[in-house]
Amino acid sequence: MILSYKTLTKSGEINQAYSNAIQQSGGILKMIDKKEDIDKYFDDVSGVLLPGGADINPFLYKEEKRDNTQKSNNMRDEFEIYLIKKAIEKNLPILGVCRGIQILNVYFGGTLYQDLKIDMKNSIKHDCHADGPRSLLSHKVSILEDSLLYRILGTSDIEVNSLHHQGIKNIGDGLVEVSFSSDGLIEAIEKPDYKYLVGVQWHPEELLDNTKWKNFFDNYIRVCSRIDL
Repeated sequence: MILSYKTLTKSGEINQAYSNAIQQSGGILKMIDKKEDIDKYFDDVSGVLLPGGADINPFLYKEEKRDNTQKSNNMRDEFEIYLIKKAIEKNLPILGVCRGIQILNVYFGGTLYQDLKIDMKNSIKHDCHADGPRSLLSHKVSILEDSLLYRILGTSDIEVNSLHHQGIKNIGDGLVEVSFSSDGLIEAIEKPDYKYLVGVQWHPEELLDNTKWKNFFDNYIRVCSRIDL
């Protein structure tokens, strides 16, 4: 069973894209939103998924919240920090998506751009929510060939969707950058000394028509099932 925070769509329904991606690869996703339920289910957990969502409180990376940082959810921040801690203690595979890559970076002491358009010089457009469906391919990312992500996808560049206005500024301790957009923004991270810790800034759960992303989730579920790569 994969454990995740319960994310909702704008209409208030549970976001099924993550569940669909996990289920299509043979896994089961359990979504909860109460910190106390983590311990309740954790004995049966084989992996952790950190999904997209609201901005992280800049207090966690020692910055003051600015007007361009959108509404944060302190309870969710606390939930996911605790979930990451528990997963690491158990050496469980961890996959972070969009906000998920950001909370992983913050957990390991990294910082974020609170708004890319303002804080990052020459930033391309990353916040493409209003441009079309969530599966809309917005730009390419390059992938380092010595990375796990490259070994999984088998390519050094790929088009991705882009649904975020924040991103990694300073990378956290022990993490490595393995993918970049054309403006230099970090688009994916890994932790080489850990069983499986991958964070991506885009939303692969919305891109399953591309077999590379189906393979990406297949690989994640194999790792969670303790099958070697």
